[in-house]
Amino acid sequence: MYPDEPMLGTRTQLDNDEKGKPVFGDYTWKSFAEVQKIGQAIGRGIEVLKLATETEGDGKKWQFVGVWAKNRREWLETHIGNMYFNRTTIGFFDSMGNQAVDFILNQTELSCIFCTPEYISKLVAMKKEDLAKSIKYLVSMERVKPEQVEACKAVGVELLELSYVIEKGLASTIEFNKCKADDCPIFSYTSGTTGDSKGVKLTHANLIASA
Repeated sequence: MYPDEPMLGTRTQLDNDEKGKPVFGDYTWKSFAEVQKIGQAIGRGIEVLKLATETEGDGKKWQFVGVWAKNRREWLETHIGNMYFNRTTIGFFDSMGNQAVDFILNQTELSCIFCTPEYISKLVAMKKEDLAKSIKYLVSMERVKPEQVEACKAVGVELLELSYVIEKGLASTIEFNKCKADDCPIFSYTSGTTGDSKGVKLTHANLIASA
């Protein structure tokens, strides 16, 4: 109803103070219409680049896409993009250990994770330990460096920039895949600190009921 009103804000780190704490600038905002456009582009870009592989479970077919980052605008934009194509977002805590992450990856057969640079290196290290076997693609929310691309390539992973996925999506007119009330836009996993992570299936009806 209010497409030009601000929806998501980001504060850029300007510097560190004398105690080493980050100093941030003012918020810059994306409107509801801008976030919708980016979300749609991400959803289409995933489809064009075939980043989300299909898997079967509980008598139905699923497409999972992972997101591993601290709270930021691109997290929600990726999640919105998944919903446009009836995919299911798998979110990871920043504090999750290798075994907890690997358990979730094996359970979902996840092939692609959208993440920030610190988790690119973590996933590369997991690959070297013969973990994260299902991961084929990583999408960085920030600019990538040549050495990151080479490190991923060495363990059989293709590293892309989110801007590239958005570019591909903006050039596409692929129709969206409409969801139903009982479809699951997200699995919410526990941290796995006291045992294997447990995934809670949240449906669109669940989310609307709690709004």
